[in-house]
Amino acid sequence: MTRMIAITPSLIVSIIGGSSGAGRLIIIASIIVFSWILGLAIIGINIYYLSTGFVDWLIHNSLPKVANIFVGIIVFPIMAIYILSVIYLTFRRDKVVTFIEPHFTS
Repeated sequence: MTRMIAITPSLIVSIIGGSSGAGRLIIIASIIVFSWILGLAIIGINIYYLSTGFVDWLIHNSLPKVANIFVGIIVFPIMAIYILSVIYLTFRRDKVVTFIEPHFTS
């Protein structure tokens, strides 16, 4: 049953668009999957370097230990909010319609 539901859009596109429509659908699906993987990799790398760079600076700077503690208390929650915001923006669902079907009059 789930296979039928999953293949229905592809079947409709191939019936309406023929082999070229099915080929375009495969290309679009591949691009979307690759874009998600590439985007998640870039986000992960940014989060990693942001975190390790800040911790490295915090360990090796010349500030007094009390100042390091206060900087850590202020910056770590800001970094957590930033990381959670990026994760939220990545996986949220759009509630605004960004594409409008063209209406042709004959």
